[in-house]
Amino acid sequence: MDRMTEFLFKYSRTVFARGELSLANRPAWWIVAALVVALFLFVYIFYVRPDERSGGRIRVGLMAMRLSLLLFILLLIMRPVLVTPTIIPRSTSLAILIDNSRSMRLTDEGGKARIEAVRNLLAGEPALAGRLGRNFRLRPYQFAGGIEALPVNSTGIEVGGLSAEGAVSDPGGALETLLQDAGSTGMAAVLLISDGAANRNQANGSRTEDQLRAYKSRGIPVFTIGVGERDRFRDLELARIALPRRLLIGSAVNAELFVRRSGDLDADRLVLRISEDGRLLKSQNLDGRQLGSGGDPRPLPVEFSPGSPGIHRYSFELTPIEGETITENNSIESLIEVTDGNPRLLHLEGEPRWEYGKLRFSLAKNEKNLVLVSVLRSAEGKFYRQGVGSGSELTTGFPLKIEELFEYDGIVLGSIEANFFSYDQLRMIEQFAGRRGGGVLALGGRRAFGAGRYAGT
Repeated sequence: MDRMTEFLFKYSRTVFARGELSLANRPAWWIVAALVVALFLFVYIFYVRPDERSGGRIRVGLMAMRLSLLLFILLLIMRPVLVTPTIIPRSTSLAILIDNSRSMRLTDEGGKARIEAVRNLLAGEPALAGRLGRNFRLRPYQFAGGIEALPVNSTGIEVGGLSAEGAVSDPGGALETLLQDAGSTGMAAVLLISDGAANRNQANGSRTEDQLRAYKSRGIPVFTIGVGERDRFRDLELARIALPRRLLIGSAVNAELFVRRSGDLDADRLVLRISEDGRLLKSQNLDGRQLGSGGDPRPLPVEFSPGSPGIHRYSFELTPIEGETITENNSIESLIEVTDGNPRLLHLEGEPRWEYGKLRFSLAKNEKNLVLVSVLRSAEGKFYRQGVGSGSELTTGFPLKIEELFEYDGIVLGSIEANFFSYDQLRMIEQFAGRRGGGVLALGGRRAFGAGRYAGT
């Protein structure tokens, strides 16, 4: 079809799609009006007024043929032309962003690494950079966590520095930095070459979309060249892990490991190895059926106990499974401080209920180093105390001095009303969290929150 269009009309369909039809000789409006009147007179004189023997269909056909011929002659006289935009050679610049992250090492481009395919595309035969350099001033950059300019010589872009060593890939950040540092003056377009594997943070997709909208608002088009075979990519990635920064030795740690699965990978049963400073703590089986087939990472529960006090580097590693394209992202590390202390927790309840005994039983079973001091109001002015250090401790149910309250590391408020506390004691609880940095946990109950009149305290 393209060849036929070019044979009949000199130019291909692509040129017609980009161009705009116009007339070289545009007559004045009165000339057009006169020609229309003349055509109507012609039809009236030769076809409407005479009473000829020919039938109506023949007369209409002859009239249509002559009118078409006259309109065609009129069109040729007005000289139709095709107006197409053109580029003044090297008057504007073209920015080229090339992904140089480690995912570009994958060999799924016909047996070659992705980065090698990019080198061949830019500097091979026929070289894309050479063809683009005829019309644009090339401004090539490689990007991973940031962007770095690549040298340009007389033959094109020097691609020898593309080694795919970047630890992260952030196309959105690269576009943002380019727009800030290079500006939009004289920039005709941006060419982004990447495998699309962004891993700077979880907001990369929206960040890239925001930058594309910023380029669009400035009238700078962004073209992309994808690298790698997306349909054959199968991967398990440990995206992140939700862990506290400080742990108590002997405590049972419940964490969430966020895992992303890509492609049709059989990952129903996963094995996670947890190590402390290179020493294996435990192996845990995970249910991979909770994972989707791509997109956002899904959380999987993880349990372990720290082995010794101090600052330790914990590593979490998934055992590679058959069919994974890349295994370098199967592990993640976290630096955690493990303390060997005896933190004291004050639990206050205003009435007997099952939470009181359940909390003591659970902590006694799982948290050997945690000291729980429990106070249960049994009657007005009378309190049942457990875990106290002396007979005089907490005889009033709650500390009266801020120094006494600051001896605890956490407060648990159960079902107890706000007017049980004095104004000074309520301020002490506020200062306990604000000044000391202690933890305050409200369990709730029929005398807590709104029912306990805590609003405005």
